[in-house]
Amino acid sequence: MRILALFFLLLLSACRQSYNAHDDLKVDQIAGPKLPPLEAVYESVKSIRKESKTGSIHRINDNYATVFYREVEQNIAYEEGEKKGRIVLTPIYLDTEEKTAWKAATAATIGIPALVGMPNDEYEAVAELEVRITDNKGNVIRKYSAEQNASELVSLWGYDHRDASDAAKMAAYKAALRKITYQIQADYDYLSQKLK
Repeated sequence: MRILALFFLLLLSACRQSYNAHDDLKVDQIAGPKLPPLEAVYESVKSIRKESKTGSIHRINDNYATVFYREVEQNIAYEEGEKKGRIVLTPIYLDTEEKTAWKAATAATIGIPALVGMPNDEYEAVAELEVRITDNKGNVIRKYSAEQNASELVSLWGYDHRDASDAAKMAAYKAALRKITYQIQADYDYLSQKLK
């Protein structure tokens, strides 16, 4: 009887977790030197089309571009002043893959543990990013790249399939972008000399 009561207590007290994209748009500020002001460009198929039609770059308003713009503003380059060049991010690869180990475990236990929160699926994301820093003439000063994996679990009381996929992609993307930020900060002396 106690086990049954405990089961229903766990069942009733559990809350479904949903993915909040707004929370993922936050960028943590890190200590380190900042470069002179740069124009941040998120280069995707959308931005390339807009540039070719209008002759100028427009800021893309998707979550990945927003995180990039915020990372540049908070951790890479000063915002105010004359732009000394561009920092261009190109997402090379960003995708998720569904893993099957948790499905097998759920099937083997007839799904009973899933009722109290055991994961029943997993999504693994891979993000590969490339960042180029150029001067105002378009000459590439330095190119950086990073690849990062992240995974999120699906459960009855946690993320659903779409939320887990979205959360894993954003986590991998942010981790790869942060790796690039550290690479840029390590090259601060060289870059700041070239961006005068």
